[in-house]
Amino acid sequence: FLKYRYNYQPPDDLENQVKEAINKFLADVNDDIRSIDLTKNRRLKFQLLDLLGERLCHVVPNSELHQMKTVGDLIDFYERPFRNLTEYAQMAR
Repeated sequence: FLKYRYNYQPPDDLENQVKEAINKFLADVNDDIRSIDLTKNRRLKFQLLDLLGERLCHVVPNSELHQMKTVGDLIDFYERPFRNLTEYAQMAR
């Protein structure tokens, strides 16, 4: 079972892209963006997920949305590369 139909390679400037997205929605943001709590502001969480999904062409699957509690969780998710091949298919190549 494959969650993704495409490959995803994280960009080199991922943290800067996330910071730019946050600055679009929050006025004053300190340097420690990883600690921003997304459980208290669901609108911010939705806006960030939507914007980052669009910019990075990669979305958080529904089964993992509840795990995105801080901006750090979002960054950790987007730092992981994804391949649309199973391990069996990789061995067969």
